[in-house]
Amino acid sequence: MPNPIKKIVTGKVVLHYSRLFSPSKNNKEYNYTPKYGSTIIIDKGDKETLNKIDTAINNAVLQGNFSADTNISLPLKDGDVIHPGEIVFENSMYLYASSIIKPTVVNHKLLPILPTDGEFISGTYAKVSMNFEPYNFNGKCGVSAKLINVQILPGNKLSELNPKPEDDFKVEKAWRIKFMGLPYCHLKHLGK
Repeated sequence: MPNPIKKIVTGKVVLHYSRLFSPSKNNKEYNYTPKYGSTIIIDKGDKETLNKIDTAINNAVLQGNFSADTNISLPLKDGDVIHPGEIVFENSMYLYASSIIKPTVVNHKLLPILPTDGEFISGTYAKVSMNFEPYNFNGKCGVSAKLINVQILPGNKLSELNPKPEDDFKVEKAWRIKFMGLPYCHLKHLGK
């Protein structure tokens, strides 16, 4: 009998507080192993990705063979419930995926993205592959999401939600200002 599916590849998701090139160093007092990771935000309308995640989580729970009275921690959370009013989590589910192994990060053309390019700002669109595994550690049981590969896609959800400058301002005529005692500068608007 084949192994139940626990690895999935998402559709278009949003990365939030990513550490894809340098691992986080939190919880040193608990002998914590630094990990790479990101919060993965999935639109509630992406039923295909959410169904794949649910199936993988259920398979991991079955593999964990937890007792019936065990309080199991599951990775998938409701953004509207846990983070009400935060625009990036609006109408979304989310989970945190991490790994002690650095994920491979590529762009939309599958070309490698290097650490010198810097970390990604919150709101970056991506596709992610991850594996779901059961754990039973220090009296805590549940399912965790292991980050494998990340494909960065064009665009950023937060940038798209921000008002555009033309919504906030109108074209102004050129004017003169004096700034911190420096000589007068002539500022010209970008339009004609």
